[in-house]
Amino acid sequence: MTKEEVIKQAYGIHWDAVKDYVDADGWCVSIRYSVWRHFRRRPDVDFLPDMFRPKSLQGIENNNGWIKIESAKDWPSDYSIEYKGVSPNGEIFTFNLTAGLVKTKYYNRTLTHYKPIAKDNPPLY
Repeated sequence: MTKEEVIKQAYGIHWDAVKDYVDADGWCVSIRYSVWRHFRRRPDVDFLPDMFRPKSLQGIENNNGWIKIESAKDWPSDYSIEYKGVSPNGEIFTFNLTAGLVKTKYYNRTLTHYKPIAKDNPPLY
């Protein structure tokens, strides 16, 4: 789903009334009072002076930190993917996906986004 489709879905049946006033991050600038009046009392809507948007669009500016993979060149050069799981007998295991396996999963359409995760430093005391 594209960013535009997510914004359209968030506005739902009101999309036709607001579509000409919505920016790239889903904020709707002040428009006709009849539309503004409908949204102003809803708890699922964020308001700023002279604009509003559904709360479901919070974080859309940066996709909540996730980076979409449009092609194989979108992978960062220094990545490590760690997978944690539970075996059928209940043992917890961890393994790293190799670059070849990551590319295979991407080409099989099972990987579509990635999110860089900073490694935690050990505690000081």
